[in-house]
Amino acid sequence: MAHFSAYEHRLANPMIRLNDPDNWKNLYRHCNKKDMYHYIESIILYFETLMSLSLEQRHKLVMYTLHWLKNRHNQHDLYLVRVKLIEMDDLGTPWLIMVQSELLHGFKPKEFCHNRQLLLVNEHNNRVEKRFLNGNKPKLRETQLELLILLNKSPNLGNLPDILKIKLSGLKSRFTRLFPKLNSNNQHQAVSIANYLRLLD
Repeated sequence: MAHFSAYEHRLANPMIRLNDPDNWKNLYRHCNKKDMYHYIESIILYFETLMSLSLEQRHKLVMYTLHWLKNRHNQHDLYLVRVKLIEMDDLGTPWLIMVQSELLHGFKPKEFCHNRQLLLVNEHNNRVEKRFLNGNKPKLRETQLELLILLNKSPNLGNLPDILKIKLSGLKSRFTRLFPKLNSNNQHQAVSIANYLRLLD
């Protein structure tokens, strides 16, 4: 886990540095246009949502996003990025934002699906108090969410078809439709992403 703020001089990805005056150009090299727009949109959305909240709520706002960045080997790595307000002035203007970036090892999705969550999280018990509809969380069906919850409780359930009252072919079909939505290739990765994005809270 890498921690940095707007006042530090590095990112988890060494190819992109905050103190570089050409930072946006460097980021653009490692994102295609669609991903770049999503990255910028996420930043704007976070600050717009932050400033719409009461002063008491602003410290609770957390944004989780997935980013797909090109690495030195001309391949792509999947990152989970968490953004949170650390300090603001007496008027509520943010001046220190914490960004946590985590490289998700082993995630090699064939295509990238943008995932973003904006949440109010209670700092004392770590519970989600509110989900904002302007996030673009994966559009999971109730049956897919039920499947993820079961796997999260016990990843080695061999009797899933019996529990869900479906055939084995139906279970495989659910996995096939679920994995791309969560940028995953197997059930372990799907549950991990669901937990990273706090979809199962």
